[in-house]
Amino acid sequence: MKVLAKSIIVSRRKVVKDETYNCVISLFNQNNPHLGQEEPFDIVEFDNIHKVIIKNLNVNYLLFGNDIVINNLKSLDVSSDKEHVTIYGEQE
Repeated sequence: MKVLAKSIIVSRRKVVKDETYNCVISLFNQNNPHLGQEEPFDIVEFDNIHKVIIKNLNVNYLLFGNDIVINNLKSLDVSSDKEHVTIYGEQE
């Protein structure tokens, strides 16, 4: 899936009934969305994910929320198989 966004936040959401996690990718039109009040313009969620694989991108890991921020995106491609989400892209 091709995605058009300036930045993303990758996070997780626990599914209580199954003790598994969903991968949540929030899409933004500005860099460093965790510092502002802007809401994501879209949210993509993948169910029952074991691992997120990030390729060819510089990332920032936010300790206070266990989230990953990826800024300065030129292009982004997100794909998923049954257990993994792969995020691949280019940055400015």
